[in-house]
Amino acid sequence: MPDISVSEAHLERLEEIREELDAVYVGEYGTVRPADALQYLLDTYTPPDAGGGADAEPDRDADARADTDPSTPGGENGGDGDTPEDTLQQAMSLLDAHGDRWRESGGDEPYEVDLPDGSTTGVRTKDDVKRLLFKHWR
Repeated sequence: MPDISVSEAHLERLEEIREELDAVYVGEYGTVRPADALQYLLDTYTPPDAGGGADAEPDRDADARADTDPSTPGGENGGDGDTPEDTLQQAMSLLDAHGDRWRESGGDEPYEVDLPDGSTTGVRTKDDVKRLLFKHWR
């Protein structure tokens, strides 16, 4: 695979994303590499025409990026968006905030999570519950 060049600002933002993914998805026994963070961004990208274009409701992640980017109005100088600490706090409180969307079950997989399409999926750990809540309901 060919190498790409990124600016120092982009590299810093990629590191912030890597740290957030590490805290939310991996936990204390693993790590997210910069290449993993880049792959996550590529995997979760939604083309503008698929996401509703310019008339679509802005996503909370884009708002958070704007508040930390000095080139945008309010960025780093009084922006009122999510900081990485806010994002971490949201991730930590997912179980409480979405208590109506997950529950304990009696099967092989001790927890169930309701998905946006109306289906339910079983998972083995509370970290798996958090991962699905973060992915689908954040």
